[in-house]
Amino acid sequence: MRPGPRRAATAALRLVAAALAAAAVASCAANPGRKAPTVAVSPPTPAPAAPNPSSLTALAVTLLGEGRAADARAQLDAALKADPSDAEAKLLLSEIDQDPKVLLGAPNHPYQARAGETLEGLAQRFLGDRRLFFALARYNAIAVPDKPIAGVVLMIPGVAAATARPRPVHVRHDHPATPAPPAQALVAPAIPRDPGRAAALRAVALEDMSRGRIDVAVGLLEKAQGLDPGNPLIDHDLERARRVQLAVRERR
Repeated sequence: MRPGPRRAATAALRLVAAALAAAAVASCAANPGRKAPTVAVSPPTPAPAAPNPSSLTALAVTLLGEGRAADARAQLDAALKADPSDAEAKLLLSEIDQDPKVLLGAPNHPYQARAGETLEGLAQRFLGDRRLFFALARYNAIAVPDKPIAGVVLMIPGVAAATARPRPVHVRHDHPATPAPPAQALVAPAIPRDPGRAAALRAVALEDMSRGRIDVAVGLLEKAQGLDPGNPLIDHDLERARRVQLAVRERR
């Protein structure tokens, strides 16, 4: 019985395929140095770099200076996510969230800013830390801390330093001079307790100490101790900081 046309065509195709396969094998055997075609593979996408907490905090300071507290909060949240122990980020967040009169203390005194002065400089001068500039701005209802403040009368937290002005002495030559009464010693007013601000200063001092700024840390801890006397944590940290400061000075 003769095969049908369809079967004959299928058999012929099989023979052609077998012949092509044999020719390919023979070509590879005849050219052993020939390389198989390569397929380009895309390199894996690198993972995004972890955010640098210091850069995020620095950006937050710039944003706070522009009065953009919400944008600064996002940067500080990211900094704390990367480093939950970032004391500087915690301090700046407390300046955004807390009542400035609770953070810096209710007692205050007026001060008229001079040309060239900034809130950052006044925060360093009067509060002991330039990073408290945003809290000082909120204390005075200033929306954009970086704006010029020359001539503005600010309320500075704390008690103004007492100053004594000597009275002029008029000497009469027709009468014997009478001895002047003994001068009375000026008693500095007591600094009001402020545990909240003391805790904030302690946090910043510990960060400064971890970064090697031991003199700054000692100064901040001394201010914190004055605001919250008898606090065992502050007393312990101050004693430790002074020991480190002494060791550093002896090595110089």
